[in-house]
Amino acid sequence: MTKNIFLFWPGDGRRIPNELAQESAEKATQQIEAALRKIGKQPQRVPGFISKPHESIEKLSHIDDPLIAVCVHWFYATHTTEGVVGKKNPLLLASNFSGQWPGLVGLLNTAASLESLDRPFSRIWTDAADWTNDSKFMERLEHWCDKGALTYEQDEISDAPAVSEEAEALASTLAQQIRDRRILILMFGDTSMGMINGYFGPRLLHRYGFGEHKIDQTWIIDRGKKISDVRIDDAFRFVRDKGVTFHWREKGAEDFDENATREQLRDYFAVLEIANEYKADCIGWQYQLGLISLRPPSDFAEGLFNSICRPESNGDTLTCSTEADQGNVIPMELMKRILKAKSLHQGVFFHDIRWGGQRDGK
Repeated sequence: MTKNIFLFWPGDGRRIPNELAQESAEKATQQIEAALRKIGKQPQRVPGFISKPHESIEKLSHIDDPLIAVCVHWFYATHTTEGVVGKKNPLLLASNFSGQWPGLVGLLNTAASLESLDRPFSRIWTDAADWTNDSKFMERLEHWCDKGALTYEQDEISDAPAVSEEAEALASTLAQQIRDRRILILMFGDTSMGMINGYFGPRLLHRYGFGEHKIDQTWIIDRGKKISDVRIDDAFRFVRDKGVTFHWREKGAEDFDENATREQLRDYFAVLEIANEYKADCIGWQYQLGLISLRPPSDFAEGLFNSICRPESNGDTLTCSTEADQGNVIPMELMKRILKAKSLHQGVFFHDIRWGGQRDGK
């Protein structure tokens, strides 16, 4: 491997998250620069955060030397992939294992996206205060610098265990139901915030009994105009009576008020009507940045669909995968069907449980 190694900062698509993470990125970069110099390499920096796909193309695609992505916060996979696909120079995703800045989450998302594009890469991380004092990290880094790739033991990965005859019979029954009627995902958007790894598309979905129908999110705005104030009033009363706690007008979120919640309920009803019209079995709903100035975030509406306790409930959940993540909606819908077949509660939450509270002292 050449002596020069280029370091770059894959970034969020928004300015403020990158600004907040800059101090952490600088500290992590200094750490890996020191580690590289210790093993005789010459680190070079690609300036600034990469915050748009075209910047990845312009800043990375001309580099033939090895590349290291310094991963310290949430960032979009496309801010790496677009500049490295079609090339074979060694690529390493390096992260600090920090609880404050989830660099490892961005690393995993980007790794999965690179894998889906058949672009070779390696990954490395450490939780050491001084990276050069982490002997295992330094050993792996030196190996990558020498060989251009890292592999990890897979001893902890095992095949699925044998299942009971009862479980096999239940699975066969559910599989036959899916063969009889394909599962339809109603897709509001494809991927959220650079998570291209979470979208499979019909070519893969159809192999496993799933189909998709895409709806432009502008439909939500148009359909929402037809939702009556009476329905919204009743739903607003319902969620408050059921004990939902709203953190209205908290510092830094002054625009989140009662009206924002009412508008979230309007969007909930709009999507509910569309899902009923298309007889969708489940939903993938992308948090679409382009709607920020037009609609409140869809999180509350998405969460309601995953509960039987929701406005105008039919007594069942309507599986909703936040961020339109098909990697979540497939196992969520399957798990829901398994739970119902076993006479268990069908509520499935795989993703984005952000708030919790004490219950029975727990």
